[in-house]
Amino acid sequence: MAANQLLFTIREYAMNYIGPWQSVMETEIFRLGLWKKCHNKVTLFTSKGLAKETFDKFLLDRFFPQLDKFPERDEDFNRVANNQLLMLSVTEPEQSRQLRHSILYRNWISSNLADIIFIPYGEKGSKTYTIAKKIVKSNLSAFTTDIDENLDLHKY
Repeated sequence: MAANQLLFTIREYAMNYIGPWQSVMETEIFRLGLWKKCHNKVTLFTSKGLAKETFDKFLLDRFFPQLDKFPERDEDFNRVANNQLLMLSVTEPEQSRQLRHSILYRNWISSNLADIIFIPYGEKGSKTYTIAKKIVKSNLSAFTTDIDENLDLHKY
């Protein structure tokens, strides 16, 4: 709930949302970024190669409800058609799978591009937790919610 409340608070600011858009929380951030009245920007950051990744493929299985019933679907395709939706990759163009090292590298690069790094949840041992430790050690500003599940994140 704390993360969700934060998202609805920050949607009022014109920001560029950068992410892989895979979790439920990220889906909500993506949707807020496409909210027409906010003028936010959204950057899709894939860990696959751009020769193998397309906007349709990238978004097809990331949302509930599925993209064909996704409320912001029209706005998404409108931005794609008008070159207003950016897709980035840090892998070789022909890479067709998401590899752990590519995911970690993508997350590291997106953290360095960001003005604000928000980590809603990072279980110890997860990729999120690994990158969060690196972020803090590099003196990048990051924040998270104050919940019991994030106690390990707060140690850094």
